[in-house]
Amino acid sequence: MTDFTGKVAIVTGGATSIGATIVRALHGEGARVVIADIESAAGKVLAKRLGEGAMFQRTDVESDEDIIACVAATVAAFGGIDILVNNACSFLDKGLQSSREEWHRALDVNIVGGAVFVREAAPHMRRRGGGAIVNFSSIAGKHGQRGRALYPAAKAAILQLTRNEAMELAAGAIRVKRRLAGLDLVCAD
Repeated sequence: MTDFTGKVAIVTGGATSIGATIVRALHGEGARVVIADIESAAGKVLAKRLGEGAMFQRTDVESDEDIIACVAATVAAFGGIDILVNNACSFLDKGLQSSREEWHRALDVNIVGGAVFVREAAPHMRRRGGGAIVNFSSIAGKHGQRGRALYPAAKAAILQLTRNEAMELAAGAIRVKRRLAGLDLVCAD
């Protein structure tokens, strides 16, 4: 694993499951990590267990105000941002029976929130000479699934959005990838 000493990371959906594993891995390799999640109890417990260099910031990725506040709190606490892991997601999905409201909610959580985080974090990465962004996609974004529509559609959109972000941010030395290869945080296409 790479040495992340001195690096600052935000992990959305970082309080539980895969997100918490990513938080622990980054922190274990020396990064200062902000756990950005709506799961306040789990986020606070994780930050307390990790101790120095970890903090919880309640963040709803459906709220631009929360995202802006998370980025500001990260910069205030740790001096900048080097890494953004867009891991937060919603599994809300009734397939073809999903309502318009459910479509909006699923897309807002699964893709729009991450895009807004990139918009807000990228200027801070540029100021530090570059950075890395990882957008979590899924095999569901490449293959059809019965009874599902929202989650796979959002994960497929992440694939294209990531390509566009990578092209746009490359000049600022910001790498954008679409997934993690295992939990070793080595980005792969």
